[in-house]
Amino acid sequence: MAIRQKVSYWGLSFLLGVFSASSGWNFYLTSLVFLIGLFILRNFLKTGVDQNSKHSHIRKVAGDFLVAGFAFLTFGFFYFYLFTNFTNGMENIPIGRLATTSGIVIKNPEEKETYQKLTIELQAPERGKIIVLTDPLIRFDYGDRVKIDGKIEKSQFKNQSPISFFPKIELQVKNQGHWLKTQLYSLKNHLIGQFKKQLSRDKSALVAGITFGEKSEFSEKLKTDMARSGVTHIVALSGYNIAILALAIERSLKKLVSRQKRFYVTLGLIFLFVIMVGGEASVVRAAIMGSLILLAGHVGRAHDTLHIIILTALAMVLVNPGVLAFDIGFQLSFLSLLGIVYLEPVLKKLLRLKDKKEESFLAWRENSVTTIAAQLAVIPILVLNFNQFSLTAILANTFILITIPLTMFLGFLLAALSSISFFLGFFVAQLVNLLTFYQLALIKVFSLIYLPIPGGQFLNHAIVFIIYYGVLLALASQNHEKS
Repeated sequence: MAIRQKVSYWGLSFLLGVFSASSGWNFYLTSLVFLIGLFILRNFLKTGVDQNSKHSHIRKVAGDFLVAGFAFLTFGFFYFYLFTNFTNGMENIPIGRLATTSGIVIKNPEEKETYQKLTIELQAPERGKIIVLTDPLIRFDYGDRVKIDGKIEKSQFKNQSPISFFPKIELQVKNQGHWLKTQLYSLKNHLIGQFKKQLSRDKSALVAGITFGEKSEFSEKLKTDMARSGVTHIVALSGYNIAILALAIERSLKKLVSRQKRFYVTLGLIFLFVIMVGGEASVVRAAIMGSLILLAGHVGRAHDTLHIIILTALAMVLVNPGVLAFDIGFQLSFLSLLGIVYLEPVLKKLLRLKDKKEESFLAWRENSVTTIAAQLAVIPILVLNFNQFSLTAILANTFILITIPLTMFLGFLLAALSSISFFLGFFVAQLVNLLTFYQLALIKVFSLIYLPIPGGQFLNHAIVFIIYYGVLLALASQNHEKS
């Protein structure tokens, strides 16, 4: 077995160990799941192996995986507890009592209708990160050092920092953050301000969400409509969202530059975008996910992409093992990516799209298949965490996603031109007005024809969850064998 394959299998063992520990499983249950996974792997490895030697090959692979894999499984299981205990030991946060502390705002504040959310790194003698909800009328910025007087409580959500609700807070000193981040956040806020000058509230909020992932200006009604129509992810800067953008960029360059140049140009544009929006961890993760979609097409072999996906997940989990079980964004990013890489070819074969030489208008057919593949991969997670998924969400995504690349392009153009002259921006704003009118109308329509999955709550059961993904895995593996 090649070393990269061994690393991937060992990485999967480690990830299983981390996931089981963070999910509260005991070690015996974890070991049982590992052995079941080994049995599935043993059958999956039949692909591409000569009939005469496959049994000895499978036995050897299974033996190697059982010994080394179990060692990495054990390491992953206890790594979660070691990391958690070490992190908690490094913190010194006065939880559960009134206290006066000070700290620096380390992220761009999130402005909501009724509150402002600050992420604050506490300063000595305290240590650690907390979330503060405060009055939205008092403006704070990244890099502000503030004094907090109030009660800090443990969050009810796992893997989330302690939280303080509306404490007494006052500004001490400004500009204490990193200079580059300060400039990036300032630029982002300036460009979003141009949307507000040229567009109505819901339209400017939608464009700001699509281009920069900014959701602070969303009204509660709009957020509810987007959730019911199943298109909230278009403003989340998830791996799925950036993947769609990356695919659209690459397809638009298809007749202009070579395949290799197209890959590097698109990759460069993605990371320029990351810099533009401030380069936070969630956006970097999304960019990696989008880049992996490009890599899948560039390499041309989904099996190679799987190794890269595992290594990427491994790197992220080593930095923060809690993301595997508690970070929904992490789960949706990886599952949607796997759906696009493995299920999209299956759907294309079923719909005979590979036989069609010409792309459809605005690539609607190709985007539709990509959307369906990603949605199929994440349905149980959406139902499990949000208790809702509309059968019409696939249609809503298909009709809206064909306009997202153009909306992003015109959004950036509007922000740039409006910064120079209001009148230059005005003409582009009219085009953006048409696009956002179309998008908001679709969001409204599909929120009204919300069709929940019949018996969708059954997906909350572990056995149904396993069967569902087992069927998807079987479809993907059958397609992989034939190819």
